[in-house]
Amino acid sequence: MDGDAVAVMLDPVVYGTKLKGSNDALTVEESTDSTKDTDSEQEEAVRALKTIGATMSCNPSKRPAGRVLSIIRSSPRRDAVIGLLALNPWLPEGETNGRELDYIQLIPTDSKLPMMVITVESLPGCAKERLINGDVSIERELVAARIEEWKEGSDCPKAQVIRMLGRAEEIEPQISAVLFEHAISAANFSSDSLSCLPDAPWKIPAEEYETRKDLRNTCTFTIDPASATDLDDALSFEKVSEKVFRIGVHIADVSRFVIPDTALDREARIRSTSVYIPQHKLPMLPPELSEQACSLVPGEDRLVFSIIWDIDDTGNITGRWIGRSVIRSCCKLSYDDAQDIIDGGFEVDVSGKNGT
Repeated sequence: MDGDAVAVMLDPVVYGTKLKGSNDALTVEESTDSTKDTDSEQEEAVRALKTIGATMSCNPSKRPAGRVLSIIRSSPRRDAVIGLLALNPWLPEGETNGRELDYIQLIPTDSKLPMMVITVESLPGCAKERLINGDVSIERELVAARIEEWKEGSDCPKAQVIRMLGRAEEIEPQISAVLFEHAISAANFSSDSLSCLPDAPWKIPAEEYETRKDLRNTCTFTIDPASATDLDDALSFEKVSEKVFRIGVHIADVSRFVIPDTALDREARIRSTSVYIPQHKLPMLPPELSEQACSLVPGEDRLVFSIIWDIDDTGNITGRWIGRSVIRSCCKLSYDDAQDIIDGGFEVDVSGKNGT
C-alpha cells in the first residue's frame, strides 16, 4: 500500500475529542501526490489539515490516530518494482489451486516493499526456459516487475515480471533499473515530435531582432561542464561606472520552438527535465534544439529570456530589466575555468579572449 492514495478517518476511540462546530466524522484524503485532481479536493484537504492542526493544538498530549477505510487510487509504484528472483519453490498463503513448483519468490531491492510471489507460467519466455533448464544464475539478474494482485489481509502480493534487466553487478542493468523505477523514458523522440522542429540550419528571423533587446555586444559567457553541449543558460557582465556593474542572467528561449499543445510540447511535459546519468543523457527536448538552435554556443546569435540588474559596489540593486533579448556568447567556460578566474589564475577581457 506504500504510496497509494487512501481515505483515512480519525478514530474516535483513540482520539475522542469532538471537533467544535461539527458532529460529522472527519474524513481526510491523504495522498503522496503533490497535486489533486480538482480544486475542491485541494480545498477539502486544506480544511481538514487545518482542523487537525487546531485540534492538536488544543490537545498537545494526544496525537490523532486513524484507520484506513479504502484504497482510492493505486500508487504508480505498483508498476515499478525492481528485484531479484529466488528460485525456492513456495506456495503462497491461502493459495489452494497450485503447487509449490508453480511459484517462485521476488525479493524487491526496495526494503520498504514486501517479498512477492511470481507464477512460473507468467515469466517471460527466455526466463521460463532458463528456469526449466535449471539455470540458477537467473537469481543474480535484476528484473522489472509490477504488482498484479494484493489481496486484503495478505502480506505477500502477486507480481508479474515485465522484463529481465541483466546481471545485478553490472552498470547497464543498474541504470535500466533506475530508469524503470522512476518512470524515466529512454526512448527516442516520436516522429510527431520531430515533425515540430524547424528546418536546419535555423536562422533567427529579422522580426526577432526588431522586437528584442540587442545584447550581442555585451560580454556574455556560459559556465558548464567541459563536455557539455546543451548550453541553456549564460551570464553577462558590464561595467556601467566606477561603482555600478550590470549583471545579466540569460536562459535559452525554447518557447520560440515549443508551441503549446503540440506533440513536442506534450512529450516534453512527460519527460519534465533532462536526465544525466553515467554514460547516458536523456534530454527533455530533441538535440536539434537542446544542442543546436537553443544552445548558447560562442559566436552565434541566440534568443533568450533575460533578467539584468544594476548593482553598486555595496551590493545594492539600483535598477533591473526583464524581457526577451538576443545575445552572442563570447566564450564557453568550464567549471575549472571559472574557478581559476576566481582564484586569480587567468583573466578574461571584455572581448571574450582569455589568456593565462
